[in-house]
Amino acid sequence: MRKVLVLTIAAAAITGGLAAPALAACSSANGDICSGSTTVAFTVLPNVGSISIVATPAAVGVSNSLLAPVSTGTDAAKSVTVPLGATSVLDGRTSSAGWSVSASATSGFTLAGGSSPSVAASRATFSVPTAPVAADASLLTGSLVGAGQSSISSRASTPVSNGSVILSSNSSTVNAVTFLPQMTVDVTGAASGLYSGSVTQSVS
Repeated sequence: MRKVLVLTIAAAAITGGLAAPALAACSSANGDICSGSTTVAFTVLPNVGSISIVATPAAVGVSNSLLAPVSTGTDAAKSVTVPLGATSVLDGRTSSAGWSVSASATSGFTLAGGSSPSVAASRATFSVPTAPVAADASLLTGSLVGAGQSSISSRASTPVSNGSVILSSNSSTVNAVTFLPQMTVDVTGAASGLYSGSVTQSVS
């Protein structure tokens, strides 16, 4: 609705080159209408959507088609790097403060035939050596992949300690990304053989 502001002020004529006196301020005492208001209504929907993480379930070295990586280095400094497969974060929340992914070896690594871990979890570090990419939009049912990917940051190829954040995003829009994390374990002094363990990635 259009509002009409009415200003009622007696104006002096400009004659003989004389300027009119300054106009009086708008005043309701003079019958002026100095403001107008409009009634509005709107609805705020609750925050909707969810966030999830999907990690590659198969571990390397547990089948004939997935050979375990081998260690490199010398007896004085030996390590092994294990690719963890593709991980996807699907953030379908319409209002988000962003997210972060941490990775940890939840227990140590056990030598085949052993009954307890013989390489401590604290000897594991994690990294995301290549930049994440937009995930398949079909994984984010009912939503679109947002433009927030540019605000995602990783620790790149610099390893971080067990349990640390390996990837984060400050995106406030719906987004879905896939990345390829890896784990490096210091196996200096460990007995030779095939080791196994578990890695957990968590999004928060």
